[in-house]
Amino acid sequence: MTVELLRGFARYAAETHELELSIAWIEEPLWADFYGYVRDSEGGAFGIGNVTITEARAEELDFSPPYLQNIAVLVTHEEVPELESMDAIGEAFAGLTALRYPGTLHEARLLQIRENHYPGLAFREIASNDELVDALSAGPTTFGYIDIYNYWRAREAGRPLRRHPVGDDAAETFGVILPHGSDWTPVMADYMNS
Repeated sequence: MTVELLRGFARYAAETHELELSIAWIEEPLWADFYGYVRDSEGGAFGIGNVTITEARAEELDFSPPYLQNIAVLVTHEEVPELESMDAIGEAFAGLTALRYPGTLHEARLLQIRENHYPGLAFREIASNDELVDALSAGPTTFGYIDIYNYWRAREAGRPLRRHPVGDDAAETFGVILPHGSDWTPVMADYMNS
């Protein structure tokens, strides 16, 4: 979907602004590096990939209008019984390690769980969604947050994961990110609003 979004933007720029754009794709597997690359770039840098629109981030870079409503889901191995309430997470997930993805809102959610419900929560740092899914699939020893479409893809691939709906957070929207003050920001906004 995000690839088609940028291809559509190139067509829009050609049709409405008579600009011929060529898109150079650069994959960055580490979220913090991806975010920093776009934030620190100049000119026609765009970032697409699970970036939640927040006020704090809007101080560092520009966002397009939202293109996707996300649900962050709390996930474990399928052998972990379903969590009935967030107040019970300290007892229900006792002995499980939280998989922390630095710099993300998923990490912030886990820190909030530790603060509000599970003071003794232990963390293990992970560097990608694939690493998180692998760790969760290995057995009932970890838990973490993941975007719902990544959860669905993992389940479709046969991964033994359980979603705990009491931990869902549907308050996120994703946007395309651009360097702060980019000349492309209003063009991207016009495209997204079209």
